[in-house]
Amino acid sequence: MQHFEASGRWYPFDDPDNAVGGTLKFDDNGLQLVLLGTFHQGWSPEAKRYSIIHGVVGDCPYGAFVTLIDNFRTGQKFNMVGATSEKIRCHQAAIGNFHLPDGPISLEYLELDFSYLTDWAGRTGIRVDRNQAGVMTYIATYEKPENLAFPFGDKSLVLGCRFNAHEDTHTASFSEAARLLIEPVGEISPTTVGRDHVRTLQDLLSFATDTPNQIEEIAYGAEKDARGLRAKFNLIYEPVFRLKERKDSLHSIDMLFTLADSQAAGINIFQRWLDFSKKHQSFCEVYFGHNYTRPKFLDDRFKKVMVAFTLLCSTLDEMAERDRLFLESVETALKAHFPENEWDFLGHVIPSWGEVEMPIILHRMLVENSDLMCQVIEDYPAFVRSVSDTLAFVERRVEGPRSPLNGGEIHYATEKVKTLIKIVVLRELGFGRGDVKTLLERNKHFNHLASI
Repeated sequence: MQHFEASGRWYPFDDPDNAVGGTLKFDDNGLQLVLLGTFHQGWSPEAKRYSIIHGVVGDCPYGAFVTLIDNFRTGQKFNMVGATSEKIRCHQAAIGNFHLPDGPISLEYLELDFSYLTDWAGRTGIRVDRNQAGVMTYIATYEKPENLAFPFGDKSLVLGCRFNAHEDTHTASFSEAARLLIEPVGEISPTTVGRDHVRTLQDLLSFATDTPNQIEEIAYGAEKDARGLRAKFNLIYEPVFRLKERKDSLHSIDMLFTLADSQAAGINIFQRWLDFSKKHQSFCEVYFGHNYTRPKFLDDRFKKVMVAFTLLCSTLDEMAERDRLFLESVETALKAHFPENEWDFLGHVIPSWGEVEMPIILHRMLVENSDLMCQVIEDYPAFVRSVSDTLAFVERRVEGPRSPLNGGEIHYATEKVKTLIKIVVLRELGFGRGDVKTLLERNKHFNHLASI
């Protein structure tokens, strides 16, 4: 999402006659509108909210018509005659060639781009021929690759390419970028815009490329009207995750798998990921939330990964009879030793069956995937004990008979559990055991962990 600063006229969507000049700025701090005046005179101790603000601007890279969604006033300036300026914080902005209405609107497609989508897709129509016999010549040609269409729930997902060419006196360049197109979108409104599988596909790219992906573009378009014109807009907002340092490109050894890898395995990776994310929703929220907003402290990172692993386990296995009996005994003991009016206060100390079974499932999964995990862990029972001891210390800050992991130990234990998670998820997506082994042993992050 490109930063910008654009000036224009602004008004609440339901009061177009109350137009005020002002400037909309989008930077690392998000969206902020500064008005040269105010929509409402007077002062109020409560934060004033504006559900939708419309504006017409110039010098904006996304278009002239701006719809600001979910806004609240953060400051006002006064002089002797009243308010002279107003600052408004904006949650989202729809910028294009029309104003988004306050109610539902039917749209045809949603176009998405992510940081490493082009590298992951690995498709190109650029060809360069070099001839060094006699006179050195370079001939560059471009033929747009065919779009790839995939079933995606009740919609269709298309992987296409966008091409640009630039020519100057001593310079000529081609560039292309992959794009994902979802159609049809159907009806959306200001309260639902941006929720159409955007996070789901961001998680897919982050998992597949083995590095967090930033959302680069969210663009909506409607069907063409009788004049052949199409209503379209870009959704702009302050993302939860931004890349601090972006690599020029990713290669297959940097990624967990590429689009070509999934095609070679006969997998519609988009549909499989959609199914996976629905089945394991809680796991995805925790695991990828940890990736996008990474905790600063090692013990917090360790705990988040173990919570994600526990949630994944709870959706892969069913509750065993011993777990049911154990949990019933805990509940019986609670009711026997505490009055009824205190039962609700102690819910946080009652474990779930997934928490009870997690260490056992962890050991079993290490053994089941020993062809890979033996390269990074030598003693499975000792590793599981150290994980349990460290998790107990992180949660309670009480050290048991065995010392918890710390420093580099807890960092690498976290990475090893994440490696096991990647193996399990790859298998859930439909990759065979041989495919998973090939992908992991090609991955530079796994090879680094195996060399420690």
